[in-house]
Amino acid sequence: FASVLHAHPGFDTSRTLALDVRVTPTSYAKAAEVRQFITPALAAIRAVPGVAAAGAIDAMPYSVWGENFNIRYEGQAADNMNRLPLAEYREATPGFFAATGQRVLAGRLFGAGDYAAPNSPVVVVANEALVKRDFKGRDPIGQRFYIGDTTFATIVGVVSDIRNVGPFSPAFPEVYYPFQVAEPGTTLASIMVRVKSGDPAAVESAVRAAVHGVDSGAAITRMMPMQDVIARSVGQPR
Repeated sequence: FASVLHAHPGFDTSRTLALDVRVTPTSYAKAAEVRQFITPALAAIRAVPGVAAAGAIDAMPYSVWGENFNIRYEGQAADNMNRLPLAEYREATPGFFAATGQRVLAGRLFGAGDYAAPNSPVVVVANEALVKRDFKGRDPIGQRFYIGDTTFATIVGVVSDIRNVGPFSPAFPEVYYPFQVAEPGTTLASIMVRVKSGDPAAVESAVRAAVHGVDSGAAITRMMPMQDVIARSVGQPR
């Protein structure tokens, strides 16, 4: 248990604030309109004095498990998909990596230009754990894996690992897609905010006001320092 308590999350949590924000389908009837909330909300949060970075992800680290899939790289046979290795996947905005302080180990991060057009090629960022498992001695940049029978996602960058699934396991092999809301409906996003110094709880009121300045009806269902999120993740074994 002591080992679990001291498992390093992979990023500096002492300066990180985490919040869950939900918007309603009546306010955002189309997926594109929902995305229009996230971008200005993050911009408003970054403008808060004392905030260094802010980004969104679809599943908060240490709190919500992501989803996984059997990853099949270009050229691999599909005769037995269940024997292919598993990879976790999450959706994140480019600013998420600045908020966690994850290092870019190879290639680049994705940006708004990568998904500006409706039919833009799908690009992803892989974590170090996936590269170590699947690309020993090979360059992962430019490698593609299937997301359909004839469509691919291309790895454009590699970032350092964080323990997205919590302290009980090492970082799983993982890919990050650009944050997009695929379907209209009630939408929940987790936002990570990094402050320049001091207690991240000090900016809670200003961050709340920034979000409500973009959409007064947005519901902030949880807001707390990331260290408190981590403490809650070990509540049951404690």
